[in-house]
Amino acid sequence: MDAEKKQISDNQLADTIYKPNLLNWNFIILGILFLIIGFIFNIPIKEKVADIITTKLASSESCPIFFERLEIGEFLQEVNLYGPIISGKCLERQNSIRFDQITANLSLPTLSPPGLKMHLEIKDEKSALNLYPIISYPNYSVEIIDTNIQGPLLEKLIGGSFQLKGDFKIDSNIKMESGDLLEGELKIISSNFVIPRQTISGFNVPALLLRNFGVKGNITQKNIIDFSSIILGDKDSMVFTDLSGKLTLNKDYFQQSKLELAGKIRFSKDFITSFPILNLLLSGKAPGPDGQYNIKIEGPISSIKPSIY
Repeated sequence: MDAEKKQISDNQLADTIYKPNLLNWNFIILGILFLIIGFIFNIPIKEKVADIITTKLASSESCPIFFERLEIGEFLQEVNLYGPIISGKCLERQNSIRFDQITANLSLPTLSPPGLKMHLEIKDEKSALNLYPIISYPNYSVEIIDTNIQGPLLEKLIGGSFQLKGDFKIDSNIKMESGDLLEGELKIISSNFVIPRQTISGFNVPALLLRNFGVKGNITQKNIIDFSSIILGDKDSMVFTDLSGKLTLNKDYFQQSKLELAGKIRFSKDFITSFPILNLLLSGKAPGPDGQYNIKIEGPISSIKPSIY
């Protein structure tokens, strides 16, 4: 009888048929995974992202940006804009700014301050400006570190109203909210600063080998930059200035930002000879024992007025 119980009738199936086969399930899961991967990699994600970036940058009313060519990294971690043109609207200017390349890299989130950190590299000729924005709510900050740029790029950044030569090191950390400056510091220094011969505001300015250039400022109040030191030149240069003061920022129209500086200025005899218009400004004014005059520079950025006394 036991032997008969062990036998299986012709119309019965073994119990093992009803047990799940793990090997079969593994093949099914792998098949689904490969199907998803194949689906993802066959969708033109980079092309879709490129279309979105192109549309969004060009359609911005406050700051439209155009470019010649766009490239996106394989895993969307990097975006390269070649020949980007920044509209003058972005910086409240009439003229647009063109750079050679802008590269944007997405970094890991940060905890201090909490937010999403990016790396923007602006390349122009032989210069590279490294910006590290940290986007958090409601504030955001921008760091500028490991940055050495040359005169032509600095010309573009400050408006291109006159030519500059030299190598400039920039360090900055500024915190903002809704376009307002909240706190931070700024430092720009150079040891080979030169103003080439050129015409500025209708005046023929001779070539000036100033060597030293130093700007140090802190944001102590909302939209106010206090400059503890602005130095142009050295004891052997044709012009030397040592100023301090503040810039009250007009965030809606930068050219109406108010500048208030005061300090000392010295001119060499050779400079006065080559720039005779100075005789009108210096007439009736006597320099101090160190050969320096007192100077004030005041007014909106669009129409600054210096006065020597």
